Formats: sequence, C-alpha cells, structure tokens
Amino acid sequence: MSGRVMINQIRKTKTTPVEMPLLYSRSQAAKLLGGISVDSIIALEQQGKLSPVKLTGKPKSQVFYHRAELEALARGEAAE
Repeated sequence: MSGRVMINQIRKTKTTPVEMPLLYSRSQAAKLLGGISVDSIIALEQQGKLSPVKLTGKPKSQVFYHRAELEALARGEAAE
C-alpha cells in the first residue's frame, strides 16, 4: 500500500474525541496529581487548596473535585 493510499484511509477513519470528566473522585484526583495519596488530597482540601463537591449533601457522601482546579494545582497556580 502506498503512502498516499494509507493517508487517505486514515483521513476516512472516524475517531471519537476523548472526553475528560469535569469532576474527579478523591482517588482519581490523587492519580491526576502524580499519584499522591488520598490523605494528601484531604490535606489539600483542609488547607483550602481544593474545594470539595458533594453530590448528595450527606456527611458520608462521595467527594469530587473540579478538573480545572486540579489542573491549576498541578501547574502550581491558585485555582480561580
């Protein structure tokens, strides 16, 4: 198969863009921030560097964090 034919075949292939979630769980956030521990995520929350999002409002509800806030923290920037 010539290079031109291969390029045409690649162009015809439909790809679905990978969508990134807007919210990450504590364990996902820990992985996103370089594999730190969940305890470190909780410490960052207590220091005010991460704002938790609780979906049910119950004391034991699962906690999530906004992707933009995690990305800013990973870059060393203050979240907006």
